Amino acid sequence: MQDKTILIVDDEPEMRDMLAQVFSRAGAQVVTAASGGEALRQFQACPPDLVVLDLMLPDMDGLETCARLRQVANVPVVMLTALSRDQDMVAGLDCADDYITKPVSAEVLLARTQAVLRRCALPPVADKPTQYDDGSLHIDLERRQVHLTGAPLHLTALEFRLLACLVRFPDQVRTYAQILEQVWGPQYVDSPQYVHVYMAHLRRKLEEDPARPRYLVTVHGVGYVFRPGGPNPR
Repeated sequence: MQDKTILIVDDEPEMRDMLAQVFSRAGAQVVTAASGGEALRQFQACPPDLVVLDLMLPDMDGLETCARLRQVANVPVVMLTALSRDQDMVAGLDCADDYITKPVSAEVLLARTQAVLRRCALPPVADKPTQYDDGSLHIDLERRQVHLTGAPLHLTALEFRLLACLVRFPDQVRTYAQILEQVWGPQYVDSPQYVHVYMAHLRRKLEEDPARPRYLVTVHGVGYVFRPGGPNPR
């Protein structure tokens, strides 16, 4: 955490103070906010390297705050919340880079946030494509843009990471474990259901016929593969 700036967003003063101590002791510079609106102002004044964000906030909730942060920067976001229902976790992971439920030990919190920072800091794999264009589907991984038949395609942060994980390895099967570690983090390698659920979301947005996918192909019992669908992959 040395030389990292962490923005902590939580409406409970005791929790903010405790989290600030945890990250300060690990060598980080800490900025705090008690609401989503204050978080956005703090973000503009002092752009952080990572945001630790509660889901329940007094003005706008953590999901809306996360979405608005994503509009201005691709900053890593970790949801830290007492809500442990599956639907809350799925909604949180759809926006954030990790979802941690309270209570959590300082050691686990630091390990998970450091894993997110490492994962988000990884450079593009050498000699792997950063663009794809077949005349119908255009993907620009560096600019985080996807267009389908000329129109911009809205993907959530998690859907984009899933697509990028496959596009960087065209015609190469990515196993469930490889996808989970790269997209969700190593703590999710035993949860292949996440891949199935979000692949279904991605296919509904990307494929002309999601039941017979052209690009995002299932390799049964193993994983998924991106099949270039036209003559001009770059």
